[in-house]
Amino acid sequence: MEFTPTQIKYLVTIYALNQNGLVRSMDVAQQLEVSRPSVHRMLLQLEQEGLITKQPYSVVKITQSGEAFMKQYYWGYCLITRFLQRNLPLGEAAVCEGAFALLGEVGPAKLDELCRALTVGNETYMELLEPGNQPQLS
Repeated sequence: MEFTPTQIKYLVTIYALNQNGLVRSMDVAQQLEVSRPSVHRMLLQLEQEGLITKQPYSVVKITQSGEAFMKQYYWGYCLITRFLQRNLPLGEAAVCEGAFALLGEVGPAKLDELCRALTVGNETYMELLEPGNQPQLS
């Protein structure tokens, strides 16, 4: 399955919000600073792909297959943003958009390979995955 940078942004956001509990479409709209109709359209796409189910009252549930994709993209996002922040003089918004663009170009088949190749200073791939090393979503 290939995803656009915008779809990946939604996947990463839903996964991150899910770590804190219940995910509602309103929460996704607030986090991404987009309209609720935009969120509704994207959630329909993700539901058609089998990655989420949308419950009554706007509750978003991640499916089993969705969990695997979202987790992979979330950690890819974390690693890439961390790498970009430490190695390029970019603002936070540019780092986030750059990470999503790169994730969209790499695709899921090469994502793990890319993440394993990234090292930041003396940190290894696994050290970057430790709790507390995840960047904030923008």
